[in-house]
Amino acid sequence: MNQRENHNFHGNTWSYTVPHRKERICFACLTETLEDDAMIMVKKRPALAEALHLIQLQNFIDDLQSNIEIAVHFTFVLIDLMESSESSFASSAVEVFLKLLSKMDSRDLLESVLDHIQKKMFHTENPKESLPLIVLLGRLVKTFPPLSGILCQEYEPILHGLINGLSLPDEDVQSNTVYLFVYLLVGPWEALVPVSMQQALAQELVCLLHTAKTPYLLRNLMALLKNLISSAELTKILMTLDLNNLTLLTSLKKLIISKDSDLQRSALYVLSCILSWDREDYCSAVINSDIIEFMFEALHCQSPDQLKFVLDCVESLCQFDLFYTKCHAVYGLESLLYALDSLLGRKNSELCRTAFSILATLLTRQPSNVPLFINASSVNSCLQLIGQGVKQHHPEVFLTSLQSLSAIIRKSYLLLPIPFEELEKILNLMINKLLKAETSLSSAIFEEKEGHKGLIENRPSDPVEIAALIYGSCIQLVEECWDDPLTCTTSYVSPDSQPKETSIQQFKDFIVNSFVVKIVPLVMRSIDKGGNPVLCRQLQKLLLSLYGTDNDRCSQVLLQLTSEGLLSTVINRRAHVAEMVEVEDQFLLQLCHVLHEEDTPEIPFPAWVDNAIHKLKHSLQDSIHLTSEDTRNLYVFLIYHMCKLDDIPLTGEEILEIINNCVGSMYNPTQFSPLTKKQLVFLWAFAVSLLQNNVDKKSPAGDLVLRTVCEEPAKEWYTHHTAFLYWVFLDSEVCHKAGPLVMTLLSVSSEVTTLSSVILRNCLEKVMEVDSSDDFILCVRAKGRQLLQDIFLREDKTLNEDHLQNTLSIFLMAFSALPASTDGRDLKLFYHVCKWLCEDTVDRHPELTEMCLRLIILFIEASDSLNNSVLPMMAQNVSLLRTFEGLLHSGDSDSVSGLTFGIISYLMDFTATQENLHSYVTITVSLHPLEKRLKSSSPIMQQCFLQVLAASFKCNFVSTVFKFSNVGRYIPDLRCPLISRDITCLFCYLQQFLVQECLKTKQAALWCLQALITYLSNTDVKLYEELHSHPWNTAMLEVMVQLTDDNPMSIATTLDMLQLVLDNNTGHTLVTESLETMLIVSKFLKELKEKSLSSHLTDQCCNLVKKFLQVVPVQCKQQFQASFQVQE
Repeated sequence: MNQRENHNFHGNTWSYTVPHRKERICFACLTETLEDDAMIMVKKRPALAEALHLIQLQNFIDDLQSNIEIAVHFTFVLIDLMESSESSFASSAVEVFLKLLSKMDSRDLLESVLDHIQKKMFHTENPKESLPLIVLLGRLVKTFPPLSGILCQEYEPILHGLINGLSLPDEDVQSNTVYLFVYLLVGPWEALVPVSMQQALAQELVCLLHTAKTPYLLRNLMALLKNLISSAELTKILMTLDLNNLTLLTSLKKLIISKDSDLQRSALYVLSCILSWDREDYCSAVINSDIIEFMFEALHCQSPDQLKFVLDCVESLCQFDLFYTKCHAVYGLESLLYALDSLLGRKNSELCRTAFSILATLLTRQPSNVPLFINASSVNSCLQLIGQGVKQHHPEVFLTSLQSLSAIIRKSYLLLPIPFEELEKILNLMINKLLKAETSLSSAIFEEKEGHKGLIENRPSDPVEIAALIYGSCIQLVEECWDDPLTCTTSYVSPDSQPKETSIQQFKDFIVNSFVVKIVPLVMRSIDKGGNPVLCRQLQKLLLSLYGTDNDRCSQVLLQLTSEGLLSTVINRRAHVAEMVEVEDQFLLQLCHVLHEEDTPEIPFPAWVDNAIHKLKHSLQDSIHLTSEDTRNLYVFLIYHMCKLDDIPLTGEEILEIINNCVGSMYNPTQFSPLTKKQLVFLWAFAVSLLQNNVDKKSPAGDLVLRTVCEEPAKEWYTHHTAFLYWVFLDSEVCHKAGPLVMTLLSVSSEVTTLSSVILRNCLEKVMEVDSSDDFILCVRAKGRQLLQDIFLREDKTLNEDHLQNTLSIFLMAFSALPASTDGRDLKLFYHVCKWLCEDTVDRHPELTEMCLRLIILFIEASDSLNNSVLPMMAQNVSLLRTFEGLLHSGDSDSVSGLTFGIISYLMDFTATQENLHSYVTITVSLHPLEKRLKSSSPIMQQCFLQVLAASFKCNFVSTVFKFSNVGRYIPDLRCPLISRDITCLFCYLQQFLVQECLKTKQAALWCLQALITYLSNTDVKLYEELHSHPWNTAMLEVMVQLTDDNPMSIATTLDMLQLVLDNNTGHTLVTESLETMLIVSKFLKELKEKSLSSHLTDQCCNLVKKFLQVVPVQCKQQFQASFQVQE
């Protein structure tokens, strides 16, 4: 650009150097060039380009900031250029203009520009002449969003003038004006734009939508409409406008049926946004118009966005009854299925979910008197699509397809011939998918879904619950179709060619079998997790329906579910639910009928069950507080059947408390009904068995039970259950008075798989002649021994497993009931048991293996001398020792492995005391997994493994019977398989075991701790001192002392622990390091001295008192001597 002639008058103040030019540019010359009217536009283009370069210079912008009037003048020059230039030149001027305003960032400059534009617009009579200014305003508002607020607050006349200009028939002006408002109405525009202006704009927009012809005006109008409907109030205005039958919906309909796909999508999007306000009047207006017909037609497309907008609209509309009154579901179903088929093929999971949700709603809400499917082919097409949805891996698609399946299983939908085979295929898919998802950790099917519009309110979202609903619908379908000859035959073959078993019969068999085998376990596992409280009630409803279809099979299922805890779950859940549902009362009543019919069909069903069933509002534990006789009897009835079917919902103490309260609350206990009395006797026997006869027999229930058993016929009180047999062996008085009778009743039972009737019948003759209960047990023991020997001496070595197991169980019960020593006959039996264990088939009899190991331990513990001890024979039996090693390596059962460890610990202790006796085989087992054995869920494994560790520590890991592998890692003793970390870990576990409630585990832990401390004191003094100073030691000792109860075994274990601590040279500091610990120990010893204990425990307690007084600090000695009343 050449400098102007008068450049010398400008000076160098406004001259600048730009990177691409050697000459300096004079801003004054540039401005004069742009405002020179005599110069043609072509020559002005370089000046505009140079102005754009100048604006990039910070020093130029700084000079303009200091001389704002020059900047204002330059912007006015640019505005004049925009008005008088062609479009291409005007756009370049606009670019320079916007860049300058952006760099300047001056409010004063912006207001000067707006004032200038407002003045020009008000002095322009022809709106067409204002078009450049409108374009400029639109670009300004888009580039500078804060300008919207300034325009609305300070330049309202401009906006009103622009809105008025929309009524003029110039689509260029209209389009650019609408463009301006599109970017004006952003952010919190509702608070800025006056209400009158909003209403006027809405009215003009509706009119323009009818009259607009050019695509760019229509697109701008739709963009503006999207902004307007973000306001609830303005949406209401738009939806209620009616300008001579011109409404927003008629305008949108015109766009939906247009051939312009962009406008079609925009209209559908706007409609979906309007319906998302969830107002019934909006939905009613859409439903009453004919726009919905064209919406369904719009589903026949390939655009995912268009499909989404249509489905969103339909999803909102199908929630209203008016939708079905107008029959929209009927003519829209075909289009929906077409879209669903297309979406499944493209695997669009989000839209598939929405489509299936709509389908489920249509199928659920469609009136039964209006057919939804026009023919059987459309039904099959729908079922096939649902089947494809069930196959999908997306959890929400799977869920909504199940909802659709649940809704379509209605006789009114499944037109003849009913497609039972197709339904069966889909149900199989569903079951397999649920079972696979349940076992897969990565499956998302069972995860909670939140915030998804497709999961309609009040529709179940748990797949297991939906599966239960589906089976309920199937059972109802079978009932409705069973007596209908049209549904029981296939219409495609002649009557003579009909199959013998009709399709409905096959479908019924499938439903019943799959429900019992797969659905019920699945539902029960879900109920046990406690996730869905409605599911339990749904299962009850299903079982009631199944009972009406197949009562024999359902009765078996109900008995099985009771044994698995369903009844106790239902009762306890009712205690936490305020509302009682009728279906639950019906289910409980039906279940009581089934239980009663199975147990005592000869006794009429009690009327008080009907009267009290609705009063089951307390948990089983709280039933002790009941005052109503009928309700108490009902709870006894329920607890009886739970225990009888091996669902033990209460502890032995709680059962005794309930039946004692029941008996004690009766003025005359003899007034109990025969049924209740029989159930009370059983519950007493059951509780006594659980508590190992540690009960108060002088309680009200105890007196009633004993009197009933002794005075009344057996049919009045006997219940066939193993608890009665245990009770006979545990209670000497019952054994003496009713033992033979119980044995007789057990022997005639048909359930020979539970009890050995042979042993019972064979000992009856001798039992009847016996007066003493001890002799009775000895008789059973002798007869059992004889029968076992006869079994083992058979030539046919294929043993009857049930018979052997039952006989062994009774013999074990009799052998452990009274202390006894072994004799020659027991040694013979021992020989046969060991021989059987050594056979190759032992791995096929895990229960018998466990019983034989228990019997061996009983023989070991009963051996009172070396002459009749079984230990020497075991130590020299190579096959038996190899068998033990194999049992430890197999790891099939923690109980079997634990019992084997227990036997090995006895062998180790025995061979350690016999110098001339050595084992012929050394059993070798890996130490690890150490923690797995210590954390085993089997107490037997914990106790016996601790015994082996204790025996190993005592013999310094040198034994001819047993050794651990993995040795050579512990420097202080290379024979030890443990390293320092393992020993520390073991020590921490022993601390935990010592404060457990299980006395046997506590005692085994104490033996192991004693052996460990002795071993470390001689082997690794450093580690010994570290463990001695372990911070948990004192707390463990205090807790162990405080948890000691009156059980002699518990007292002896705690005294042994104190003996271990006080005998140790430095261990006594655990007691003396704090006054609180000394007070706890002294209180414990003082209370023991005052109790009546065995002589051994009394002597041990006195010795511990002396040692305690010897180690207490001098300043405390006098205090504790006074406490124990001991003088120096």
